[in-house]
Amino acid sequence: LGCAIAAHLWKWTPFWTVILLAGRMSIPQDIYDAAKVDGATGLNSFLFVTFPLLANLYLVLTLLATIFLLGDFNTVYFVTGGGPNNETHLLATLGIRNAFDLARPDLGVAAVMTALPVLIPLVIILMRKLKTTEPDLADAGAQGVCHRTNALALRRLAGEDCLFRTAIEDEIQG
Repeated sequence: LGCAIAAHLWKWTPFWTVILLAGRMSIPQDIYDAAKVDGATGLNSFLFVTFPLLANLYLVLTLLATIFLLGDFNTVYFVTGGGPNNETHLLATLGIRNAFDLARPDLGVAAVMTALPVLIPLVIILMRKLKTTEPDLADAGAQGVCHRTNALALRRLAGEDCLFRTAIEDEIQG
């Protein structure tokens, strides 16, 4: 079982790393500059800037990993072949074993079809998450982080260094 887990991680870690790196690279540097002006340390910048902005990406990657794991036939079949005493089967390998090795295609189809009640809601959630757009960057001001690029410039002109008030609120009140 440990070998199958290690092979799965070896197979998918580069994919997850590239996606998370692309998400991290898409965060504008001005947001980190504004956080640094307000005295945020490296850990605070991660907790209050990076992590909230990548939260949707974490969810999408978790859903994709679950979907990929349900259908990951090759890794388990080639590494363990179902394992000692048939302990490392996934639904895909169990379906193939039942259909072809035991000559019971009805059990093979049933084993694979048991994933549908789990897989269909995951796909629906994933499609909804991918359809939604990135939240408005001004909405995060209530969370303690200003995400507007021009808000940093307006604050510098006004002499403000507080991330909890957005430049738009200042314009409305002013």
